[in-house]
Amino acid sequence: WSDLEALYERVIGAADSSERKTDLLAEVGIIAEEITNDTAKAVTYYERILALAPDHDVATLALDTLYATQERWQDLAELLRRRIERAGATDPTSLRLRLATLLYARLGDPKGALDELEQVSDADPANREARELVEKCLDHADLRQRAAEILEKVCTERGEMGELVRVHESRL
Repeated sequence: WSDLEALYERVIGAADSSERKTDLLAEVGIIAEEITNDTAKAVTYYERILALAPDHDVATLALDTLYATQERWQDLAELLRRRIERAGATDPTSLRLRLATLLYARLGDPKGALDELEQVSDADPANREARELVEKCLDHADLRQRAAEILEKVCTERGEMGELVRVHESRL
């Protein structure tokens, strides 16, 4: 494997276009990930791809999986943020929800989670998972007011008056 890897590195170094380099890096990344099970090297190769081609889907999805598997939560959060920024016409709501869940559950950042959840709730007021996470934010005194405002907006929009009363009671 080390001889093959060295050969790939020489060919990558000699490649005349970034497209060719990303193709070669993707090949050696897949070999590292799937054949030799060297996930640390695979991550390095995929990260090198993103340095050359930030929108490279294969590298992005591979890193998403590898970061989660390796519990590299901060790296995963940054990757999700970049994916949200680059979403373009694609609806980033599911990515924002993943980021919010990661921020809340793994990184201990309920405020950052609430920032994302507000946008998820605006885009999809019926999203139950987002709503449940906003409700968890009610347990944080410094976030209670803002979380209640988000829930109030969702309940009003959905016509859920019983829930609206409960949200108002949580503000007291």
